[in-house]
Amino acid sequence: MSEAIGQCSCGGDIVETEKTYRCRECGKYVFKSIFWKKISKKDAVKLLNDEHVLIKGLKSKKKNKNFDATVYLYQEGDYWKVGLEFPERSEENDSEEVVAG
Repeated sequence: MSEAIGQCSCGGDIVETEKTYRCRECGKYVFKSIFWKKISKKDAVKLLNDEHVLIKGLKSKKKNKNFDATVYLYQEGDYWKVGLEFPERSEENDSEEVVAG
């Protein structure tokens, strides 16, 4: 049996498997890699305790860019899915630099 890395929100032990961090009691899980970014055991425990976690350096394969997002878990049927919240962009970041020629 794998050694527990923490406790889930249900009170069960969280263990590490080949591809996931999973609760032995309720079966809630999160994959070890989210958007091609490995997540730490510490962040996995937070996610399995219904916390929202800021993860930097996630990768969009479609746009070939890295991005930061707050990650959380939600249940859809029998599956646990990852939700993303994006930081609000400031006006500075929204404005485009215009260079006169």
